[in-house]
Amino acid sequence: MFKSQNASTWTAEQNETAKFTLNTAEFTTGATGTVYLVNDVVPTQLLRQNPIEVNATAGSGTTFGSNPAIIKINSRNHGMHSTSHNVTISGVPSGEFNGLTSTNINGTYTSIGNITLDSFTVTAQNSDVATVTGSIGGDAVIVSKNILYDVIHPVVGLIQPNSTTVTSEFRKTGGRTLEQSENEFTLTSEAKEVGIEVNNDFYTTSPGMVCSQINETNEMSGSKSLVLKLSLLTNDGNSHLSPVIDTSRLSAHLIQNRLNKPTVGTTPEFVVETANQGGSVENKYITKPIVLANESTALDIRITANVASTAVVKMYYRLSNADDARNMNDLDWRPFNDDGSPDTPVPPSENRFKFREHKFSQDNLTTFTAFQLKITMEGTSSCYPPKVKDLRGIALAV
Repeated sequence: MFKSQNASTWTAEQNETAKFTLNTAEFTTGATGTVYLVNDVVPTQLLRQNPIEVNATAGSGTTFGSNPAIIKINSRNHGMHSTSHNVTISGVPSGEFNGLTSTNINGTYTSIGNITLDSFTVTAQNSDVATVTGSIGGDAVIVSKNILYDVIHPVVGLIQPNSTTVTSEFRKTGGRTLEQSENEFTLTSEAKEVGIEVNNDFYTTSPGMVCSQINETNEMSGSKSLVLKLSLLTNDGNSHLSPVIDTSRLSAHLIQNRLNKPTVGTTPEFVVETANQGGSVENKYITKPIVLANESTALDIRITANVASTAVVKMYYRLSNADDARNMNDLDWRPFNDDGSPDTPVPPSENRFKFREHKFSQDNLTTFTAFQLKITMEGTSSCYPPKVKDLRGIALAV
């Protein structure tokens, strides 16, 4: 035993010593311990300023603003892709806005309509009627939301000594690609749970959804919508070792592909892709205008793309010449081959990593000295989005 007398001197005590008892855990080898992790309450979403649109036009034929008022909520990535979803709106300050009282806007709604990736509508409570068209709500409007995902990356802080193993399985609740019909609100049974590697990306084969608390309560009988099971095992040979889970480092990164396949008559506020601006396809790529040194009359464009059987890639162009005084942004788009499809059909690629060449060409065009290209990527399953690389092309004078 040595005792400190000051900052640098230690004095030996010949007749004293220190004693302590060290306890160690002994684990049952060959027996699996199980940890069940579930999602926390999904945070609500604070919306941009004046996120609520009202239309004072009466009549059931209007998109919103009928009597009673149909109000549009602009909520990016709200994750509610069918009319059966529940949503809670709050934060509209006390008072009357465009004829609607705040108490008839704030509240819980058991159905929604006119759904896009970033907006939906609800019917004002108590048959309230809008008298003025405009955007309202202020800067403190909050809505409940779901989190949709096509890729999950579970983050688990763990220590895994040699001779121990950690395995994991997860159960997801079904989500839905916009305007499609995948089964929602059903949690995968334990018998059908899927093996997953923690701290790595896992690609699902159908959309998953972490539900808002109001949807878990009303649509799932209070069940949680994401379950991760961790199985901890000490192998034979060393009963003093065990995997360790750090409960302060548990989370999940959820990735959603913003994919849709809009159609006239079903997509709210539908805009065709040949319009100069505002086409309804969510996923698209537009080049800068390409200015040519010489006049041309034909285009030959190639892309390399991964396109599953549930997806489609289309291409559009617009042309200008030195005599055209219009801004190219004001020109309508023209589809290759009348509908935007490749020159010849390309077999689908069900392998996520297999890319095939797609050719788009058009000849006998009006003479042009500048052109611009647009690629649209659509699909009916957000788990299999089209992927495009290696855009290349040439303008020809033929």
